[in-house]
Amino acid sequence: MNLVRARRMAARLLQRVVRVQIPLERVLLGQQVGRRTTAQWAYDCEDVLLGSMPISKWPHVELLQEYDRCGERLFDDDCFFTTSYFRNAWQCIRLYNYFTWCRDREDVRRAARWFVRSYLHDEPLSTKEKLGHGAVDGVSSQNHPPIVRIVRDSRHYQACDGHHRLARAYALGHQYIRGHINIYPMVHTPAQTLIMQSGKISSPIRQCLQPIVECPEVSGWEVKQPAVQLMKSMEAYLAERGIVSSDALLSSLDVECSYGWIVRAFAQLGFAAQGVERDRACCEVGWQIYRLSRSQVLRRAGYEFLRESGSPFDVVTCLDALDVHLRGECYVSAEEVLSALDSSTRKVLFLGLCEGCEYSDSEGSGRFSAWIHGASSFRIVEPLGWHANTSGKGCRGRAVLLYA
Repeated sequence: MNLVRARRMAARLLQRVVRVQIPLERVLLGQQVGRRTTAQWAYDCEDVLLGSMPISKWPHVELLQEYDRCGERLFDDDCFFTTSYFRNAWQCIRLYNYFTWCRDREDVRRAARWFVRSYLHDEPLSTKEKLGHGAVDGVSSQNHPPIVRIVRDSRHYQACDGHHRLARAYALGHQYIRGHINIYPMVHTPAQTLIMQSGKISSPIRQCLQPIVECPEVSGWEVKQPAVQLMKSMEAYLAERGIVSSDALLSSLDVECSYGWIVRAFAQLGFAAQGVERDRACCEVGWQIYRLSRSQVLRRAGYEFLRESGSPFDVVTCLDALDVHLRGECYVSAEEVLSALDSSTRKVLFLGLCEGCEYSDSEGSGRFSAWIHGASSFRIVEPLGWHANTSGKGCRGRAVLLYA
């Protein structure tokens, strides 16, 4: 019995640090319903990015900003029921039967009125004043400091309780708020968990990304693939030669596309963009974080897809898939892969070579060009140059451009 009590006391001591200054700009949206974790809530909502939402984009903050713009008209039916605050609350009610103390649409509107009133008076209102009855499980008193958790491998926090108090302070222009930090257990956001499941992140080095992921909690992670600089170089090369997707829709394919950053970039340029990737976790990042469709990122082995592809693509990128074949570490030879890329390319093929490859030194460019001429039908081979990653360290890639 004494051992059980000691364990409970130790857990309570580890869980909370009283009254510290919390920087509001580093607080991310967390679970909003009782004892459901953020991971469970994001899974139920089918949106892995919910746990990565910075406070500036919270529905609570947007409600106050909307009130500043349109005043009491905000609570009219045609206006209020279209707000992100109502949609967020109604989703919680549909999934869990309540949002804070709300059970129906009118309760949500009453909660919003109370929230705006506390914002205008810059002070919390009592639970009885807003409800007429006591608080429900999982909702603390409005006079209680908000509670956050530490997000692992980042400088951010995850809101656990007091979302309205945090949002009100941010909307009032405060940079910090006094609150409690649960130091145990520290958590990963759903987006971090999904990214770390990828086989392209070598354990135990977890804080690295393949291309860029626009989530605040991974903004400090090392980027292994220099996608931004490389994409600018490819875009400039295509523009100089008039290969732009305007009236005539051009197609693009990224082989071993990882998360699909290049796929999304080409789609933003107007291409009918596709990518193939064998790693399921990488595909999930593309589907859930980049919001790419399953027809844009296909879970397939690149070589098999190229062999079975019925028609060629105008632009093909293969930035990090050829090295393993050149080193002889795959059942498919580099010549077979190049032949498949050749038959799948209508206009331009971009190839990437990692540092350390036999062709990546200053003298290897000529030998690589000769190898390509001998193993494919490409007429022109042009080196695009070195592109270091954003941290200036780690692997680099030489983009070699082949013009059909």
